Amino acid sequence: LRREGDDVPVGSLSRTVGGTIYIDMVRGEPATELAVPDADTDPFGQADTILLNTRMRHYRGDGGPFGPVAESLRMLREAAPGEDWLSWLVDPDLRAILEPAEWTGLADEVEHRPDHTLPNQARGNRHRLRAHRELIRTGPSTEVAEGLRAAITAYQAWGGHVALNQTKAELAHVLSELGEHGEAARLRAEVREFYERLGARAWLAELDRALAAIPHRLDPRGQ
Repeated sequence: LRREGDDVPVGSLSRTVGGTIYIDMVRGEPATELAVPDADTDPFGQADTILLNTRMRHYRGDGGPFGPVAESLRMLREAAPGEDWLSWLVDPDLRAILEPAEWTGLADEVEHRPDHTLPNQARGNRHRLRAHRELIRTGPSTEVAEGLRAAITAYQAWGGHVALNQTKAELAHVLSELGEHGEAARLRAEVREFYERLGARAWLAELDRALAAIPHRLDPRGQ
């Protein structure tokens, strides 16, 4: 079984250290920004650390500017092995910081690879990325919902708890917008249980804000 936090995007940081920092942030516990490595000796580490520090500022409620997020993502793409940079690109915190056009431009730079050649994590990230891009361009739709369902299936096969539940929350929001309140409520209850068990106060607050923005919901807790 994976430890909760093992699947968060932390790049060259150890999963124990990076996952702990991330979970501490969403629990509302203070986190100290990390020293940024030199790009000449560790470009991968520099990009990762800039993105992690940016997430810390976002969770503290800093108004920005948040630094070279898009440039760091492109640097990570060039320096990182395989599909690691996509874990950051689909990260909800960075998506919230980037302008939609800027995020979509980065998403358009992802090269096509047949899904059957990819491991489950990468397959889930790509399904999720395509769904996010379609959501930005066209709004909630059955195509967006199907893309998020495909991502959920891949994340379940991979075993990534955080990515799985974040995507369930995204799907619940889309389904509510489409009027499919029953399935949305079921998904939201599953996500809430995970967030409460994790003590992720920031994510619980986001879940409630998303629910409050949806008209014609079933009840205040989405259950």
